[in-house]
Order: sequence, then structure tokens, then C-alpha cells
Amino acid sequence: MKKSLICGLLIATYPLTSLAAPLGWKGEAELGMVITDGNTETQNISAKMDLNDEQESWRHNIHAEALNASADDIRSAEKYILSGKTSYKFNEFDSAFLVGTYDDDRFSGFDYQVSLAAGYGRRLINSDDQTLDVEIGPGYRINELDSGDSVDEAMIRVGGKYFLALSKTSNFQQSLVSEIGEDITITKSITSVKAQINGSLAMKASLTIKNTSEVPEGTEETDTETAVTLVYAF
Repeated sequence: MKKSLICGLLIATYPLTSLAAPLGWKGEAELGMVITDGNTETQNISAKMDLNDEQESWRHNIHAEALNASADDIRSAEKYILSGKTSYKFNEFDSAFLVGTYDDDRFSGFDYQVSLAAGYGRRLINSDDQTLDVEIGPGYRINELDSGDSVDEAMIRVGGKYFLALSKTSNFQQSLVSEIGEDITITKSITSVKAQINGSLAMKASLTIKNTSEVPEGTEETDTETAVTLVYAF
């Protein structure tokens, strides 16, 4: 029942008003894979996809990612994330947003975590080579544990995203989002550098750090993921 509600909330992040205007969706697909064979057999696969639609008054994003890792046929990591975000732009700098996220990390001690938040966004820097966006707003999060217990709580979402063009073919990005709940605070930082190889293909190096203030016994509070991926733009 809860998972059906979750799917409905994520779908709700994409407003019906967007159907009234021509869509200009653009996207990026990422793939990173490391496979070794010999004394130790390992397999690590990371896949991500982003779809973006920029209109005069609306901005939409859909993000999906999956991570699987194993060593000697023993699974060591398995994670799936789906999120949707839509923003209504009042002007060049001010906007209102609605965002929903579903996080299923099989090794976190949580069966799944889902959050929904709405609030105000502000673009502090807006130039051809760099942008800085910040946002804040209230929300609600469901933390479903592997044990079957659930921690449902109100929260405050605070975030920021910085983009810097290093050259015509490379850029730096830094995003930081913190969901501050009554019992659990989740903070996620993503740092990346991307360099274009040709018209639609690029190489990307990224560092993702996620900290959960309260976790089930036997799991770590901080997860770190370093990745080098190929990115295809379409």
C-alpha cells in the first residue's frame, strides 16, 4: 500500500500544466563498469539517467540510478534511486519547487526511504559560465526499516547546486542536499568533473558522500562512492 502511494507521489511531482506546452526534453545516460577475473572475481556496475525539460515558466527533472557490486559471487552493494522534481519560475531568479525521491539501498538497513518536499528556490548566480541555486522548504519522509518498523517524520529540505564551466568542453558541478528530520537527518554531497570527448560523449569523475545521522545497528552512517563513467547526451 505504501509503495503504491509512493509511486503516486513521485508522479505528482510532474504537473499536468507541463502538458499544455511543447516539451523539449533532453537527457544524459551514464554507465560505469569494472569487471576483474583471476584471484578475485569482481563486478561493479553503475548506471544513471537524467531527463530535463526547460520551458519559459517550468523546469522538470527525472533522475534514475542503479548500483550493483559483487566479489566472488557475493553481492556487496545494491542500490536503486528514483526522483522527480518540478519548478515553477516566477522570474529569472525566483521559483517554487516540488520534489519526490525514492531510495532503495539493500545494504543500508532500510527497506526503502521516500521523501516529498516543496518550497522556495533562488538563483544567486546566473551567468554564461556559472550558476548557483539554493532552495529550502518543508517536507515529509518515510523511513521503512528491514525489521518492518517505520519512522515517519516531518523534515526541512535545504539544498544548493553550483555549476562552473571550466572550458568549452569541461565543467565542474557540486550539489549538496540535507533533509533535516525530527529523528533522522540525511545529507548528500555530489562533486563531479565532466570533460567532453566528442559531440555527444563525455567522461565524468564523481564523488558521492551520503551521511545518515541515525542508522539501524550493524550499518555505517556514511557511504562514499567514487565513480568514473561514460556519459552519452541525447
